Amino acid sequence: MSLFKNINERAARKSEMVRRNAKALTQQNENPFSFWDDIKRRQSMERDPENWGKLNEDCTRPSFKANPIPVACSITNFEESRIK
Repeated sequence: MSLFKNINERAARKSEMVRRNAKALTQQNENPFSFWDDIKRRQSMERDPENWGKLNEDCTRPSFKANPIPVACSITNFEESRIK
């Protein structure tokens, strides 16, 4: 077996192992910082206890809808006034 194939097979096995263990590794890295979620939740509740857990006003506002272009500003009227 050539050295190139051997290196590629080892890399493929390693990446497969990392893929299988990625979730557990991520969880291990995040566990020391799990206190941060509690702090963020507590701070948001202290800032606005009445609206805690509700959506922002921006999220509930209807989306923007533009008015149609007035006839006086239309391109055909502009071209006609330019010709005159």
